[in-house]
Amino acid sequence: MRNEEKSALIQAGIARMRPAARKQRKRFDGGDLFLALAFRTDDQLKSIARACGL
Repeated sequence: MRNEEKSALIQAGIARMRPAARKQRKRFDGGDLFLALAFRTDDQLKSIARACGL
């Protein structure tokens, strides 16, 4: 997976998670999450994307 594809997938996941966190009144840091996901393997990212409904 190219870096641009990874970035788009991560950003879409963050966009899905942020409103859910706000709804539950939980703290959400998109920057920390981006960095945590940036170093995942392609298979791990795809699995996370499926869990987010992407």
